[in-house]
Formats: sequence, C-alpha cells, structure tokens
Amino acid sequence: MTRFGFRWYGPSDAITLDHIREIPPVTEVVTSLYHIPAGELWPEEELAELTRQIEAAGLHFTVVEGLPVHEDIKLGLPGRDKYIARNVALDGPQSFHESGHISTSGRIDMAALFRILRENGFDGVIRPDHGRMVWGEQGRPGYGLYDRAMGVCYLNGLWEATCKLL
Repeated sequence: MTRFGFRWYGPSDAITLDHIREIPPVTEVVTSLYHIPAGELWPEEELAELTRQIEAAGLHFTVVEGLPVHEDIKLGLPGRDKYIARNVALDGPQSFHESGHISTSGRIDMAALFRILRENGFDGVIRPDHGRMVWGEQGRPGYGLYDRAMGVCYLNGLWEATCKLL
C-alpha cells in the first residue's frame, strides 16, 4: 500500500510532529539520527526514543533517511541525473532552483512518473522533497512547511487519480 510521508529533523525541528500530523495524507515520518556521523552505529535507545516520539504523535516511523549520496551527485557529473528524481527548474549550466511539485514547474512529468510507479506495483512511501519558503515563512532553507504540505497534497491527488484511471 502506498503511503505518504514527510521529513522531520527531530525534536529541534521548527516543524513539529503536530504540524506533520495535520497534513491530510501524511501517516509516515521520514527522519534520521542526524547528529550521529555517517557510518557510526545508532544507539538502540536513541532509535527507540525517536520511534516512541513519532508514534506518540499518531504517526509511523517506517523510512530512515541517511543513505549515502552518490559521488556523481556530489560532484555534479553528467551521470548524476539517473540518481535524482526531483522536480527542479534549470537556470543554466550547473544552476537550478527548487520548483513546485506540479509538472509544469520543473523537468519531471509527475503524472507519467506516477503512472510508471503504479504499473510496476509500487508499494512504499511517497514524500515531497524540498519546498520553497512561502507566505513569509521562516525556517530551514529548502524545507518550508507550507510548500511541502501543499506538495504532498498535490502528490496524493495525483496518486489517487492515477490509481483510479489504471
């Protein structure tokens, strides 16, 4: 079953679990133990506490963020695009800006992508990636609550339509 998630940077995040719970399709939290360096083991007690906090808010912790980023992406090499599924608008060579999740805002045909996911039996979590700061919001650059909340609602509507038409 496809579910919708939202990134949370932990207890110090200005976007609280209560905020995330209010976003209509979201049931999953995508997070990590961000203070632990890559490659080090996560203490079971910290992981259990993080899970407890998320579940106490009525959400589920089923997706861990923190996979290594491919070197092609880090170095901006030509092969990087096959590792990226983000809807961005290109401004020029090695220059882009985050766009809204609507297909016409960026380079990815989101309806075609969702059709492919559905036809191949996708069973996982879909979440918005980055979000713009809108309506005077202040926060972590690239991770605005309002734009990502609108994005996940748009993605949910697109997924629902895709499922009904296929």
